[in-house]
Amino acid sequence: MINQAEEDNEVVGGDERRFLAVRDADEDADFVRNLTITEDGSYQGYIYFNNGADPDSAETATRDARVSLKIPEEIKDRKLMSATIRAANSWPPDVYSSVTLETPLDSFRLGVTVTSAKLWLRGGEESIDMPVNELLSDRGALLGCANGADGIVGAGHSCWGFVTFEFSALESIFSTDVRAGAESIAHFENSIFVEDIRAYDVLARYYNLGDIPQQNVAIRPVIPPGMAYITGSLHYSTDQDTTDVRLADDDLQLDYPFGERGAGTAIYYGYKLIPTADWLTQFCKIGDVKIQSTVTVGAGQSTAAMPVFYDKTKC
Repeated sequence: MINQAEEDNEVVGGDERRFLAVRDADEDADFVRNLTITEDGSYQGYIYFNNGADPDSAETATRDARVSLKIPEEIKDRKLMSATIRAANSWPPDVYSSVTLETPLDSFRLGVTVTSAKLWLRGGEESIDMPVNELLSDRGALLGCANGADGIVGAGHSCWGFVTFEFSALESIFSTDVRAGAESIAHFENSIFVEDIRAYDVLARYYNLGDIPQQNVAIRPVIPPGMAYITGSLHYSTDQDTTDVRLADDDLQLDYPFGERGAGTAIYYGYKLIPTADWLTQFCKIGDVKIQSTVTVGAGQSTAAMPVFYDKTKC
């Protein structure tokens, strides 16, 4: 029975079921369950564990007791941070607790990075380092007490302990733009003027302006009616000087995933368009024609638009 007692003087807050808490890194700060974080701030988290089984029962100690921590990829307004503790022979098999992290109203998106973690043994008498990558994994990091991180937690308050972890909040922002140019010119501008049927090169760019890697980066072009994609032209590069990577034509219809992108890195996503036979009719129906590029980063999204000019007097 992991963390089942409603009243326990050993746990911060007095309720084992609410075993996750956070605070400012200042050791005089109180642990809370709702914390406002700011850019470049440093913070500490706390996860309590205790085996409340009857010491006289047939099987008292837990086996393979582990803790895993889930942090939000980005925070704008408010998001949950949660911890799960599980053991192979415990009932219920896992327990869950969460806290709320929020940002000031005028804040950019912030990314949370866990920098270190410790497992405190025998009620906090001594500590050992806990691998951060294991703590953040689905399987989790091993807990323990008498013999270190061995997954065994004795029953009846004989072996309670806790985990502390340090985390920071860093700015997570990005920019996106889209440019184009006539194929024969190989020069990109912030707008184009269409007056006949010729091919145009389009280049959309994503740039990580923040201080930390960004997760789940994806790019999707938005092509206006009256223009058509030229088969086989989709490609990308990670800077303007590297060799392009060719993509399948079907990828044009997707939020193409680029995964994690480091701070200060970019993606250049290019393809070719050509006006359709009825381009003028289509443009006249729309009025203001735009080529767009939508970039998604985690829960954030930004769309860049480039105007396509034409002679509206011919409508």
